[in-house]
Amino acid sequence: MPTESEIIEARVQSAIEAYHNMETPNAAAAARLHNAPPDRVCRRLEGIPSKMKRPGSNKKLDIHQEATVLAYINRMDRIGTAALFHQVHNAAQRILKLHAPHGTVPVTLGRDWTKELP
Repeated sequence: MPTESEIIEARVQSAIEAYHNMETPNAAAAARLHNAPPDRVCRRLEGIPSKMKRPGSNKKLDIHQEATVLAYINRMDRIGTAALFHQVHNAAQRILKLHAPHGTVPVTLGRDWTKELP
């Protein structure tokens, strides 16, 4: 069953389709027609994604770096060894150090960073 925000977002997307099909485009009229919040319709038309689609704001690793850490955890699991928190933390910190531009200080992970992993 879809959540309330997913239902509203579907209405917003319907309003956007209606907006693009209008002879004289009017975002507020399209929103009213589809019972969608007009401010959200305007934001989507401006290219601002919904909060569900936006990446987390406090991410230390990019998508590829996070995938590398998860691959490390899976590899440890495949060989029958549990990846300990400090090992995962150190591996992620090493990845950040390797990807930091030359001459800059890499991002430092917090003590509890591993508890935020998916």
